[in-house]
Amino acid sequence: MNDFRKIIFLIVIVLFACISCTKDKEENFSVVSCKEYMPMHLGDVQLYRLDSLVPTAFGQSMITKSYIAKDTVVAQRLDAVGDTTFDVSRFVTDTLRSGSWALTTAYQIVYTKNTCDLIQADGKRFIKLSTPVRNGYFWDGNQYFVSGANQSSSDSDWAYYGWNYSYDSVGASYNSAYNVYSNAVIVNEINDLEPFDPDAYIQTQYAQEVYAKGVGLIYRNMLFYMYQGSSNLGSGYDLSSFGIKLTRIQ
Repeated sequence: MNDFRKIIFLIVIVLFACISCTKDKEENFSVVSCKEYMPMHLGDVQLYRLDSLVPTAFGQSMITKSYIAKDTVVAQRLDAVGDTTFDVSRFVTDTLRSGSWALTTAYQIVYTKNTCDLIQADGKRFIKLSTPVRNGYFWDGNQYFVSGANQSSSDSDWAYYGWNYSYDSVGASYNSAYNVYSNAVIVNEINDLEPFDPDAYIQTQYAQEVYAKGVGLIYRNMLFYMYQGSSNLGSGYDLSSFGIKLTRIQ
């Protein structure tokens, strides 16, 4: 009888150990959804410092124009396949916030089963985040409107070719100019920076974004320009060149 009890006792211990091991594995391999880093709710408001880099007349130089941007979620709807779309309106004012807010653009955030997409006012659709959120995970975020790595300067979408979205520093803290975020993720999109040479032809593409868990987009840095060196006829920046820095204030 005592032996039987010992056997039962050993079986219980083994079962408990197996259950604990399985639980630990489930916790270690838990999937982090991209929606945790891009939470969206009707009525949400995000304030940003917006620095826009644009070419001057005839492309002789690039200048920065700065604003305060306010992104407001104005509508939410569910479609037939289960995707949720959030309509966002962007208003801007001067950096001192002394003027009135002016509507400048609108965009949409779409929750699909495994992605968080952004659709611009011009119809371009970007897969901004993808599940699972883990270091090294990568995806083709521009697949809806460009494909391949080669581009021509005559193509209006030249800046968006060759991108490869990937996660870095998942769960690490991030210090911005305005806040410290305890859990963030860096999304590297493209890094094709060339040293500036005033005598050479240069084509530069750079894009990186940072998202905070439970907050959303906290930083965006994009730079795209084509520059014709002074050794060539018609030197200067192509008028399609642009740069954007967006930093969350609150």
